Amino acid sequence: MSSAWAQKSKDGRVYLDKYLEPCKRGEAMYIMEVVEDLDSVYFAQVKTKDGRLKMEGFYKDPELTTEHGKFTYFYASGKEESTGEFVIGAKSGLWMRFHSDGREKAEKLYDPQVLSTLVYTRADKMPEFPGGQVEMKRYIVENMNLPEGVKLSGKVRLSFIVETDGELSEIQISEGINDQIDKEMIRVIGGMPRWRPGMDQGRLVRTRITLPIKF
Repeated sequence: MSSAWAQKSKDGRVYLDKYLEPCKRGEAMYIMEVVEDLDSVYFAQVKTKDGRLKMEGFYKDPELTTEHGKFTYFYASGKEESTGEFVIGAKSGLWMRFHSDGREKAEKLYDPQVLSTLVYTRADKMPEFPGGQVEMKRYIVENMNLPEGVKLSGKVRLSFIVETDGELSEIQISEGINDQIDKEMIRVIGGMPRWRPGMDQGRLVRTRITLPIKF
């Protein structure tokens, strides 16, 4: 399913065609909706219009755009067709597959490391500090802690990775003022609240940010 393009209708459902691709309500063969909100993930099911289960699994977001967790697909008879894990919108690890009569098919193994290590410098939706630029500047000013008499003058340029959970990692100074101020900037940035992570093609992605700060 190309969930990157899935959009909920006003009734909270996503309507899908025979290929499990989003479509208009009148063209739908399947209906997808959240069954249970588990705070950090959302358990959703896809059913035929007459109520037969086609798929169920976990998503990272209530819009149901990023698969993350166990998924199971079913034949029309109700027997399992395949089951396995998604990680940030991509199949990961070992997937079990079955014939319609229940006999096992050959397993498929998907590389679980590709998306977990990939770092984007551009994404469809770039990461953002909660509250935006204004709140970020306020946070930095309020949390800087330098000895009395030290004057802030110049520009610091930092880079860091916003992880898929919003935490910051690999904080580095690419252009600094002096050791004392540079170390304090790394401390302040490292203590930031979680950012809203970047997204690309409907998936949460690790994104590198370059942040210039002028004093």
